[in-house]
Amino acid sequence: MIRTIEIHEFSDSICFTINRGNYVHTRYAYSLKQFNAILKDELATARSIGVEPKIERSGVGKFGGIKYKDLHAMKVSA
Repeated sequence: MIRTIEIHEFSDSICFTINRGNYVHTRYAYSLKQFNAILKDELATARSIGVEPKIERSGVGKFGGIKYKDLHAMKVSA
């Protein structure tokens, strides 16, 4: 199963589209705190089943404060 997390930045929010093979869902964050919580949750879910998700971004820089290098370094407590 290929798992993709697509992150699209708007000026007032960040949209996550999570592709879990046959199932796709969307989550929104309105602050960096929510962004980090959602990303950690999705990464933990993927890693718990042994999958390292692919992260794609669009609208980069519109929300501000998110650095691409920070996404892959995100640590998930087990």
